[in-house]
Parts: sequence; C-alpha cells; structure tokens
Amino acid sequence: MKRFSFLLFVLLISTFCFSQTKQVSNSKFGGGCFSFFSGYGKPVSDFGSSDPKNRNAGWAKPAINFEASYTRRFSKYIGFSLMARSISNPFNTRDYESYLRAYNPDFTINVTSQSWKLKTAMIGAYFSFPLAKTKKITLDIKCMSGVAFATSMDIVVVYKYNPGTYQGRQELLPSSAKAFAYLLGAGIKYDVSEIIAITLQADFTSTIPEFEDKEVYSGTIRPYYTFNPFKQSMQLLNFNLGLGFKFD
Repeated sequence: MKRFSFLLFVLLISTFCFSQTKQVSNSKFGGGCFSFFSGYGKPVSDFGSSDPKNRNAGWAKPAINFEASYTRRFSKYIGFSLMARSISNPFNTRDYESYLRAYNPDFTINVTSQSWKLKTAMIGAYFSFPLAKTKKITLDIKCMSGVAFATSMDIVVVYKYNPGTYQGRQELLPSSAKAFAYLLGAGIKYDVSEIIAITLQADFTSTIPEFEDKEVYSGTIRPYYTFNPFKQSMQLLNFNLGLGFKFD
C-alpha cells in the first residue's frame, strides 16, 4: 500500500509540473535537457549481501550502469523528469563457491553464473536550485517512481564427491519479473555553455520483484525439478556522471 501511495504522490507532483506549461511556456525558466549518464552501481542491503546466514542475500557485485534522461523546468525551481536505466550486476561466485566448499568439505565444487539484470523506466518531480548568482551551478533533486524489469541470475553448481565417482549438477534457471520501483536522488549540474551541461549525481533505487525459482537437479539419479517463487529486494546506490544537451 505504501508503494502505491508513493507512486500516487509522485504522479500528482508530476501532473502539477505539467500544468505549469501554459503559465510559463514562454518564461526564461522554460527549456529542457537530454542527458546521458554512466557510473557505478553498488548493491546495498540484502541485494549486496554475501552472508550465508541471510536467506534474502542477493550476492550481487557492483557494476557499471547506463542511463538516458530528460528533464524540463516549468517554473523557477520545479519541473519533471523522465528516465530509463540499465545495469547488470555480476553474481559473487567466488564467495558463494567458498561457502559451499566450507559447508561440503568432501566435495569438489565449481560455480558459474550470469548476472542479475535490472532495467527501470521512471517519471517524477524535478527540483533545481541555483548555487551561484550566475545560475550556472545548480542543485538538482529528483523524486521518481515507475516500473522495473528484472531478470534473476543463472547459477550452475557442479559438485563431485572426492573419494568416489559421484558427480551432480544443480542449476537455478533465470526468471524475469516486473515490479514497482522508486528513486530518490540529487546532483550538481554545471552549465558549460548555453547548450551543454555536466552533471554529477547520486541516487538510491529500490524494487522488489518476485521471480519464479526453477531449479534443476541432475547426477547419478534421474533429473528432477523444483518450483518455488521468491522475492528479491534489489536496492542500489548509484554514482553517475552525465553529459546534457539543453534546448528551449
């Protein structure tokens, strides 16, 4: 319920921002900016945890993200923002393999995996406050919500019993899911010229998709499957540098 209340709040603010177009469309505060960002996405909380005791651990590692966004001010300080972002966070196979080996000392274990994948599309409120009289430097704040398109990792565990010849294979198949997502962020924008701007920003992104957990077991016995849906909290701290192109 809280997530939908937050979404409604953001949409109401965005609607208010759009409604200012008629009033200030010819104002010097008008104009938009297309920006392209890239930076460091660090998994936090459960998503970044590699603690075997944490049943919700995502074992995700930091990665590079890519973002395209559009912002437009309709008043002196307020506007709206659109954003699309993509990131693929590798699974921490080294720590996971070490955990399995410690738990099963009589087995030789090898782990391979693909990355967690997360794509987001969001809309929300955008606030811009000048930090200098020239107005070339501004503090930009974003409060956004939207949808996340997530894909779980593909993990393959191959294990062999050392004294004998028993060998088995366990695979967690990837699954895709959609979920509500939100972002809270702030950044410093510097206008290099009338048409180019550079932005350094940081934000917190969160979503909790529900995946279809399908595991395949094979070895000396007939292969069999298990199905267990699970929710994975995917939270990231992002630190990005962007290049923007402004226009009226």
